[in-house]
Amino acid sequence: MKKLLISFTTLLISVPAMAGWQLTGDSSLHFLSTKKTNITEIHEFTGVEGTIDDSGKAQFDIDLSSVETGIPIRNERMQKLLFETTQFARATVTAEIPAPLMDAVKAGSITETDLDLVLGLHGISKTLSATVLISQSENGEIVVSTTVPVLIKAADFGLEGGIEALRSVAALDSISTTVPVMFNLVFTES
Repeated sequence: MKKLLISFTTLLISVPAMAGWQLTGDSSLHFLSTKKTNITEIHEFTGVEGTIDDSGKAQFDIDLSSVETGIPIRNERMQKLLFETTQFARATVTAEIPAPLMDAVKAGSITETDLDLVLGLHGISKTLSATVLISQSENGEIVVSTTVPVLIKAADFGLEGGIEALRSVAALDSISTTVPVMFNLVFTES
C-alpha cells in the first residue's frame, strides 16, 4: 500500500499543471503616430505581460512607461503628458478565445477570427474588435497576431487633451487622434 501511495504521489507531481499559457519576450506591441499630416512613425511598448488560461481567457498588462519611440524626450513626454503614467501606469486588455478555437489551434489549425478586446486605458474601458490570426508554432507556442490594425481613438479614452499637450510642446501643426495598433503575441505553455 505504501508503495502504491508513493507511486501515485510521484505520478501527480510529474504531471505538469495545466496553468495555461504565458506571454514570452518574443512578443511585440506596436503603434503608429502621424504628425504634420503625413509623417508616420512606428513606436512600441516593451513592457507587456500576459496569460491565456485553460478556459481561453486572455489577460494582458501594458506598462505605459515602457513606451519606446526611439527618442528619449518623446518617451518622457508621452509618459507624462499623454498617458499620465503617475496616475495611470498600465493599460489592460482582456479577451475570450473560445475553447473549440484553442483546441483547433493546438491540433495544428491556423485560424483567422474576430475577437472582442476590452481595453482599459486612462481609467476608461471600451470594447474593440480585432481581426487576428491564431496558430501554433513548430515548437508548440501559441501565436496571436493582428491581420488588420486595431484603431484606437484618443477621444474614446479621454486622451485628446494629452495629444493637444504633445502637439503644443513639440510645436507641431497636427498629431493624429486615431492610432493604428498591431501586435504579435507569443505564448508558451506554463
